[in-house]
Amino acid sequence: MKTVKTITELCEAGRAAEYRAEREKLLETVSTLEAIYSDTRELTPAETVARFKETVGAELAQIAVATLINRSAWDGRISRRSAAWAEGITGAWDEEAAQRMGIYTNKIHMAHLEQIAQEMRK
Repeated sequence: MKTVKTITELCEAGRAAEYRAEREKLLETVSTLEAIYSDTRELTPAETVARFKETVGAELAQIAVATLINRSAWDGRISRRSAAWAEGITGAWDEEAAQRMGIYTNKIHMAHLEQIAQEMRK
């Protein structure tokens, strides 16, 4: 999992450009999820997840959703199972790193994000 310590180490090692590219890719992926979610409101969470995975790839989709779950794991609408799943996803950012770097969504309600995470866990 990416933490603030990991990010700091990358920047100190002169790999800040690599980190920025990864951050931009993650932000773009979250935007893609928001757009797909907005376009598929009449569909089930499973269909939304299927389209998201098809668009960005399964691995990147998991990283993005896990990062959003880690960012909001304190929220009572995020289940412990989803929080535990998100913590175990390699490449996902933890809450502090995601918060400091501006990785979040305000276009997907937390209860719906939980439903998306449930489908991603399957």
